[in-house]
Amino acid sequence: MADVYLLALIILSVLSIGAGQFGMTRKYRSMLLLRYQKKTAYIRQTLKKAFSNAVLVTGIIGSILLLSYTLITGRCVFTGSAEEMTLFLYLLLNLCLFFNLMAAVSFFITLAANDLIALMSIIGFSCFMLIADGAIHFISLLTWGSMVQLFWGSSILTIGLMAVYGLIFYYVRHYDML
Repeated sequence: MADVYLLALIILSVLSIGAGQFGMTRKYRSMLLLRYQKKTAYIRQTLKKAFSNAVLVTGIIGSILLLSYTLITGRCVFTGSAEEMTLFLYLLLNLCLFFNLMAAVSFFITLAANDLIALMSIIGFSCFMLIADGAIHFISLLTWGSMVQLFWGSSILTIGLMAVYGLIFYYVRHYDML
């Protein structure tokens, strides 16, 4: 049941971040381009908004996890061992990186195709990533793991996020975003 709850949490979080990226229709993007005067300024503003949404959702999830852990075990994570606290913070970092990656992928697919395809793609990719993460034991992207597994997971997510950011700016420079 924990896997089902985690899958539902990831899907709903990705949906809320995807829904937070308003103004993705082509007509509205053209009006925003008039406001920002440059394509890169519009892209930066959109990615900043996606980052803040991902941090907000990660903070809410972290608060819920802390409350749940305290209610279930009767003790706070902060009073436990340093390793538990570090693992918890790594898990939150991985969730934040994952949500940023999904927002960036959604934005890129919206620019390249449309918002419906982007939404379906990020939901499917999120489900696939969670299943793959549970099956592959040497890395941990979204699931609880050891310190080394979470470190490799955050490294992979960071590289993926930087690659998608580079792809977005390359696409904007070389193709018409309207």
